[in-house]
Amino acid sequence: TIALLVVGSMPVEHWTVVDATEGSARAAGVRIEHGTLSTGPGEEVEIQLGNSLRIRLLEGTTIELPRPPGRWIDRVRGLTVASGEIYGTSGGEPVGFPLTFVTDELAAKVTGTTFAVFRTDEASCVCLWEGGITVTAADGAHDDVVLEEQQRVWIYKDGRAPEVLPLDGMEIMKLQMMSDGGVPERD
Repeated sequence: TIALLVVGSMPVEHWTVVDATEGSARAAGVRIEHGTLSTGPGEEVEIQLGNSLRIRLLEGTTIELPRPPGRWIDRVRGLTVASGEIYGTSGGEPVGFPLTFVTDELAAKVTGTTFAVFRTDEASCVCLWEGGITVTAADGAHDDVVLEEQQRVWIYKDGRAPEVLPLDGMEIMKLQMMSDGGVPERD
């Protein structure tokens, strides 16, 4: 007799749509699998991973959504932002697994936080409202940037030094709204 015990490799959480603008092709409560997720003109979509992470994609955003992490093994996850803007929060708690946001210009290692990632034709920007983020330039030409709360860093395609700045008014408003919303409990 052979007994097989599989532990930890299957995800225990799933990506789910929690909010979408009127006219969106997505409806609240729908489960989303990993892969490319894009928002069209006038569309915003908010997705959530279990009770640990919530992300809002603004209009014109394309991301590569990772598979949900396994229970004990296969926990590291990377979410690629190809274009546009995302805002996210873990509700002030640690995410619960190693999470990195990636663009062509950078990799941002996230801990329990409220954050934003923007991608333009010339650069990528990571904003931190609360928690912690360490940003590494993809070209390796500069030291890592450890953001302090209410700071942002621009990493440029042309290789110039990262630019660390305070958050602007619009970023503060959007990040505060994301933080105040927290990560709602799901059924």
